[in-house]
Amino acid sequence: MTVAAFGSDANKCASLRTGNSNYITNGTALQATAYSYKFVFDLDANTVTLTISSSAGTETFSGSISDRNINNVYSVTSASGVRNVTLSKPAVSVEAAVSSTEVQNFTKDGINSSFFQITGNTSSSKGTVSYSGLTLTTCLKMESKTNITFTAAKAGTLTLVIDAANKTVKVDGKAYTSDANGVIKASVAAGSHTITKGDSCNLFYMVFATN
Repeated sequence: MTVAAFGSDANKCASLRTGNSNYITNGTALQATAYSYKFVFDLDANTVTLTISSSAGTETFSGSISDRNINNVYSVTSASGVRNVTLSKPAVSVEAAVSSTEVQNFTKDGINSSFFQITGNTSSSKGTVSYSGLTLTTCLKMESKTNITFTAAKAGTLTLVIDAANKTVKVDGKAYTSDANGVIKASVAAGSHTITKGDSCNLFYMVFATN
C-alpha cells in the first residue's frame, strides 16, 4: 500500500496522494516540466508534508497517514504524448521524536500560562514545599471550583506536586494518589485533559512532558 506520493489528480493538478486514493491539491495545474520534492513524515503524529519545487515556484501540501512504518522509497518518471514530466529522486526525512516540557510553577507564575488554562485561587499561606531543588511558597488551592485544562500534542507524563502524601487529585475524572513526597505522576494520551479536585490539598507545581 502507498503511504504517500506526489502525483496529479484527475484535473492534472499537482497533489499529495495519501493511501491509495486520497488526493490533496490546491487546484493548480502542473506548469513545469521538472520538479524536485521532499516528504517529511511524522510517524508519531501520523502526518506527512510534501514540498514541491519547480520553475513555477514552491508549494506545500499536508495530509494524514495511518501507517507506522515506511519500507520503500521510489520515484517514477511519467511521459504522456507531448508532455514529459521529470521528477527528481525524492528527498525523504522522518522527524525524530522531540520531547517537550511544560512547567507551571505557581510561586513564580501564579495562574498565568500559555499551555495550561487554570481557574482557581492561589495562596501563599499554606506552607512551603521543596521539589527538584526549588522552594515553592505559592500554591493553587484544590477546591471544588478549581479547574485546569490542557491539550497534549503527544502522549506524555503529567507530574503534580502537592503538599501532602496519600492525597488524590483527579485527572480526567480518575483519582491519582500522591506518594510519600506529595508527588503524583499520571500517564496521559494525546488530546485534551482536565485536572480537578480529589481530596482537599494544595498544588504547588506541575509539569507535562511528552514521551
